[in-house]
Amino acid sequence: MLRTPELPAVEVRPATVDDASGIARVHVQSWREAYARQLPADLLAGLEEEPRAIRWASRERRSSGAA
Repeated sequence: MLRTPELPAVEVRPATVDDASGIARVHVQSWREAYARQLPADLLAGLEEEPRAIRWASRERRSSGAA
């Protein structure tokens, strides 16, 4: 029988404005990896996290009802 090590507990919760930077980082990196063979390298290299972080933060503010 194959045994696997214990995995740490994972908590899934709604995103907050404080998560925007991390979400943007994952967003950009996932695009770079997923589309590495489909899109030009310079386009993927030019993707920026900051504009995405701003958009994600804005979405979270709207969804939470914050100004």
